[in-house]
Amino acid sequence: MVNPVLVVKGLKKEFYEGTSTLKIFDSVDFKLYPNEMVAIMGASGSGKTTLLNIITGLEQATDGDVLIEDNNIAEVSDEIASKIRRERLGLVFQDFNLLPHLTAEENVEIPLIFADIPEEERKRLALKAIQQTDMTEKANSYPNQLSGGEKQRIAISRAIVNKPSILLVDEPTGNLDSQTGKDIISLFRNIADQEGTYAILMTTHDPEAAQKADKIFLLQNGKLSTMDR
Repeated sequence: MVNPVLVVKGLKKEFYEGTSTLKIFDSVDFKLYPNEMVAIMGASGSGKTTLLNIITGLEQATDGDVLIEDNNIAEVSDEIASKIRRERLGLVFQDFNLLPHLTAEENVEIPLIFADIPEEERKRLALKAIQQTDMTEKANSYPNQLSGGEKQRIAISRAIVNKPSILLVDEPTGNLDSQTGKDIISLFRNIADQEGTYAILMTTHDPEAAQKADKIFLLQNGKLSTMDR
């Protein structure tokens, strides 16, 4: 039996303002398996990004558990949590988050620097990840020389360069035109289908993008429910 790489159990998130309580979500449960692509849909403000932030450990849940390969992210030390984020998670953002003064290749190398990988090996791994997203010809370009789709491909290269078990992807088509967005989602689908590689958890408002996923969930009124295709 294949074990899940991510287990979310009874997750609750609330914010407190004076005597008022704002409930973001309550009793969220799901699992993510290797080579699986899961989409979470929901309106703006429904808590999709907050959910990803809790999974990464950047925000604390009010209650519940997040297990990444059997490590409860809320219970491990800060050092171990940082190690899990660095080695097991790859993050892809809507606005790319590329450093403008670095080339595409240098941006992709950043996670390897934090992992203390030697310079020559960093370059080799970065170029390999760039090749996986069909961006080899742009390796020496700066972000201001790239289109939106090209920036997102470099951001994906950066996310996969250290071979994480999970890719967390937040609205990846939000800043892209329709056709470029389709190409990026197809790229994620190809990545998920490669044997022995990544599981992908993607938030999206785009129904067409969600249709590429193996499972689709809807986050609405604090609850996570399975959507029919």
